[in-house]
Amino acid sequence: MKFSKIILSLTITLGSFLLLNAQVDTWLQKGQTALFQKKFKDAVKHYSKALQIDSTLTDAYYNRGLAYLYMDNFIGALNDFNKVISKDSLNADAFNNRGLAHGYLDKIAESMNDFNKAIELDSGFSMAYFNRGNAFMSMNRDNDALKDFNKSIDIDSSNPAVFFQRGTIHYSQENFKNALYDFTKAIKMGFKTPKIFYNLGNTYFRLNQFDKAVKNYNEVLKLDSNDFDALNNRAITYDKLGQKEKAENDRKKLQKMRGVVSNLPPVESLKFKTFSTPGNNYSISLPDGWNSALSDSSDVIELNISPEPIKKIRDPYYTGVHLSLNLNMDKHWGKSSPDEILDFWKGSVASNIKEYYTYKEYTEKYFTRFGCQGLMTNIQIQITEQSVPLVLYEYVLSKDNVLFFAYFQAPVTDFVYYQHIFDKAIESLILK
Repeated sequence: MKFSKIILSLTITLGSFLLLNAQVDTWLQKGQTALFQKKFKDAVKHYSKALQIDSTLTDAYYNRGLAYLYMDNFIGALNDFNKVISKDSLNADAFNNRGLAHGYLDKIAESMNDFNKAIELDSGFSMAYFNRGNAFMSMNRDNDALKDFNKSIDIDSSNPAVFFQRGTIHYSQENFKNALYDFTKAIKMGFKTPKIFYNLGNTYFRLNQFDKAVKNYNEVLKLDSNDFDALNNRAITYDKLGQKEKAENDRKKLQKMRGVVSNLPPVESLKFKTFSTPGNNYSISLPDGWNSALSDSSDVIELNISPEPIKKIRDPYYTGVHLSLNLNMDKHWGKSSPDEILDFWKGSVASNIKEYYTYKEYTEKYFTRFGCQGLMTNIQIQITEQSVPLVLYEYVLSKDNVLFFAYFQAPVTDFVYYQHIFDKAIESLILK
């Protein structure tokens, strides 16, 4: 009897083991099917069921981590890839995907470490080079990003997203012919998003091929009829083509989208006057009738000028100019040389934009003026999801122990109009 019981017990145990394996396989198969069908919540549920039965399943953790990534559950993804790596420290894919999770959580240093490890484990890992290139871009290390995108394409040229990103860098570096090649290549490979048509339109604009620029802005608007940027830029391009009626129609659409009817006078009819600080430290010409507010201390001299009814320096406005002269940079910030001061400015901007809902940089230009090193960028920002999108010129001058900067801003829908005013104002600027 004892022998029989042992045999019976062994049979039952073996039968249960086979049943459990069958259950695990079923949940794994369901998870794989759901992942393939992009039903990521179902995939997570199925892989979790498998892991409840067998917590040692590395593939289940890996695939559930992928599903979490697609669901933007980056903490869940991070935890699962950590478990994969703890069981398999040579898994380059797990390091690459954990790098993505770290990156989405703004842990850039950890992200870079993971991509570096993935590449160390697999020097032919095209996607790891691509992802590290994106991380370099987020750190404003465009030259390093460019090297990684080139390496990714050398290994595997079938990913259109790499061409798109490389084109973005070429555009920012004003290598417009290279940008044109990359954006066109990505589109031919099937990468047809509003952003790439918008970028290609901007590239043609910078190459003075305005008809082709319009065609690409049209493509953006086919995909997203409410794209402010494409509509705004198409209006500017119509101006360049001398098609004033079409330009005006686009501006009317922009105003309607914003819910504002504009009664702005023609720029040509405006009279300009000079606004200056009490000590004539700097001056600028803007339309007569605009309001101004001043804040003057021993080290910082600020001036706001706006068509809106501002009275104090901290009064908010949508449209206008903020100018700020910052003296004794060495005493306050430990920066004295022009290079140090300009780098300080860029670092401050990079820190501030993390708080914005959106931040897009269109152009960047370095120059010299008044014996100063200069930087001018054209950007679009939106402080919160509910706030009005603004387009700005950021204008910066640095010299020994002095920082001057100015913001020229207007709502997206009105910037085409105010751009002419701001361009004239920048030409009139005098800094002593």
